Amino acid sequence: MLQPQCRFGYLAVVLTALASSAATQAAEIPKEVDKFFKDYVAVFDGGDAAKLAAMWTSDAEWTNGITGERSIGREAVEADFAKFFADNPGAQLTGDVQHAKQLAPGVIRIEGLATVTTAGNDPVVSEFNAVLVQQDGKWLLSDIREGAPVVPDSPYAKLKDLEFLIGDWQDDGGDASVQTTFRWAADGAFLVRSYTVDRAGEMTKGTQVFGWDPRENRMRSWNFVSDGSFGEGVWSASGDEWVGRMGQTLADGGSASGTQIIRRIDNDTLDVETVGREINGELQPSAPPVRVVRVATDAAPTDSTTTEAAAAQGGQQ
Repeated sequence: MLQPQCRFGYLAVVLTALASSAATQAAEIPKEVDKFFKDYVAVFDGGDAAKLAAMWTSDAEWTNGITGERSIGREAVEADFAKFFADNPGAQLTGDVQHAKQLAPGVIRIEGLATVTTAGNDPVVSEFNAVLVQQDGKWLLSDIREGAPVVPDSPYAKLKDLEFLIGDWQDDGGDASVQTTFRWAADGAFLVRSYTVDRAGEMTKGTQVFGWDPRENRMRSWNFVSDGSFGEGVWSASGDEWVGRMGQTLADGGSASGTQIIRRIDNDTLDVETVGREINGELQPSAPPVRVVRVATDAAPTDSTTTEAAAAQGGQQ
């Protein structure tokens, strides 16, 4: 839960940052609004609750997006400010406005992050969204909302559903013998698979790295093979099934593509199937799914601390 002083600390931060930051798209902010920001900060620093509340609209609303707590109307704002100033003398304010947009003539929305530090308390960070309106030639604060900043999931959290793969695996059937090891790399940011393929005595080794692409918001993979071929894929998940659209540059300069489907039967069993496989644009014969089973080993990491920090190796067969 956000600390009570956060509601007022962030507003001063918003205004301070808007008055000075080029990142706020200052071209959209009239000079009168810039002056309002500076006046607001000066009043806030003076600790005058009545003057500060007068810089809000009569029907202004403040909302805590986490708790649902609200203050409605200028009188409520003044009472809250008075309590805040009494409880938190000498509050320190910093902030960053990330967006400023004029919604209509006389209406501007501002968004960003703010931090308030008061004596004896840890700094409190909030995410804000505020609307400024022009009334009778003056700019006033209107609808203000705040909440905890959104923290993106870590790469490990995005890949955690694949954690059951950690360990050694063996293909059970098919025209080749394939041995695979999955392990974490880079403190759990990537899942890496190493594999060895034995086709009638001809050995091929490879490494495949799985990672989360935050820009495209999906899992990707990169594959490197001992014959010099390489490729990449993009993945989507549905229940216990992962589907990867794969592309490969072959050792002779040709190209290959296909869709790989990995079905989780249980924690120790997978079915792996490749469909729509093409080499140099020519469709290849389909093949039935290959059953892949876990190889029991005492060396496989079992606890999350070991798993997240483990180095990893991997690849696409």
